[in-house]
Formats: sequence, structure tokens, C-alpha cells
Amino acid sequence: MTNNSKNIAIIGAGPGGYVSALRAAQLGADVTLVEKSLLGGTCTNLGCIPTKAMLNSVETILKMRKAEQLGIKILKDKIDFSLFMKKKDSVVEKSRKGIEFLLKKNGVNLIYGKGELLSKNVIKVTTANGEERIEADNIILATGSSPFKLRIFDFEQPTILTSDNLMVLDEPPDSMVIVGGG
Repeated sequence: MTNNSKNIAIIGAGPGGYVSALRAAQLGADVTLVEKSLLGGTCTNLGCIPTKAMLNSVETILKMRKAEQLGIKILKDKIDFSLFMKKKDSVVEKSRKGIEFLLKKNGVNLIYGKGELLSKNVIKVTTANGEERIEADNIILATGSSPFKLRIFDFEQPTILTSDNLMVLDEPPDSMVIVGGG
């Protein structure tokens, strides 16, 4: 296990974490950002960005369906769902790459691994290559949240979806009921 000393260590590279890392680095801090999965958190990967990309595509479909009112007849009105999802995925990937570019440009040290707070100034990071301790004057916990699963639903059933697995469907559902919102 190696030890590294930093001004600021941040666990979580969602909007709270990566924006904090960027701003701190821009102000001259030595920053390490720890992310266990994908840059951008829920907003970039499963929330704001993919839903807006999908909504943009759906709005285009709705306009096409009203085109005849403007004197335009669309002869083929079939949606290729896999192409629809690939477009969403490409928008998400572009957003992640943009975040990665900004982090590198601003000198943020990015570590992919699971961060664990050991004390007010020490975190342990477990990566595929082992463990590392990072000492920091300041630590920011920006670990985000997870969908709350109501006990009345069996989430092992393939027809019961969360906001996470809804974004990676192979086929669109014929219908759906949304419980809650965020």
C-alpha cells in the first residue's frame, strides 16, 4: 500500500465531485479524484444527459408524425430502438470524454477505484492493482445516491425497472407505470 499526500481528495466523480475537483485545481490545489465506476455519475450516465438525448430523439419522432399537417408525407415511420439507444450512448460517451479532458487539462489526478474514508484526513482506495492510502488536508465526499427500491416490488422481475436499468433496455416496453420521481 502506498501513501500519497494531497491538498484535496474527492470520492465520487459525479457532478458534485468532478466540478469540485476542477474548481479546486483551477485555484491551485493538488487534487485527487476517486471514482469507482464511470465519470459523471448518475447525471451523465443514467440520468440528465441520456434522458435529454432520448427526449430530443422522441421530439423529432413526434414532429415527423405531424409532418403531414405541413404538407410532408413520411412514408416510413418505424423506429429502430437499437439505433435510438446507440445515439443516446454516443451522447453519454462524448460527455464522459469531455469531463475526462477537463480533468486532465486542469491537472486533476484521477484514480479509478473504490474510495473509503478512514479518518478525517485519510482515504483508502482499492483498485485492481491493490490498495493506496491518500492523505489530504481536505476530503470531499460526493458519492451520490441510488434509486430507492420499494419493498412492495420484486426487483428481480425483468418487468420491474429502476431509473438505472431503464436506460439500458434492449426493447421499449409496450407500456409503463412510473412510481415516484426525482
